[in-house]
Amino acid sequence: MEVQELEKLIKEKCVNSILLIYLTITNNTAARQPVLMNNIKDFHSSTRFDIPFFFDARRSAENVHFIKEFENGYKNRSISSIVKEMFSYVDGFSISFKKDGLANIGGTVNYLDEKKSSF
Repeated sequence: MEVQELEKLIKEKCVNSILLIYLTITNNTAARQPVLMNNIKDFHSSTRFDIPFFFDARRSAENVHFIKEFENGYKNRSISSIVKEMFSYVDGFSISFKKDGLANIGGTVNYLDEKKSSF
């Protein structure tokens, strides 16, 4: 989805009828295309409409690798600093533990703790 189209949709459909912006991190349905940090920042800018912004983070580790490998300005950054930046733009995320070999079943939904500014 393009950010400009998202903003157009929000304006047309009324901000109160859209409950969540949900971005899949490493888009498997589009041939495992990475979501670059610049795209994440652009989606984050759409949160000025006060709509929560969440990741489907089941392939986030893979996506961080793609950011480090292919996006300008990230090649010399540590993996942990990229992860921290990536997740600093969202209000929460869901994750399937099964996808990255963390467990054979299960998952979680995580929400930003506004008091601590962390998950």
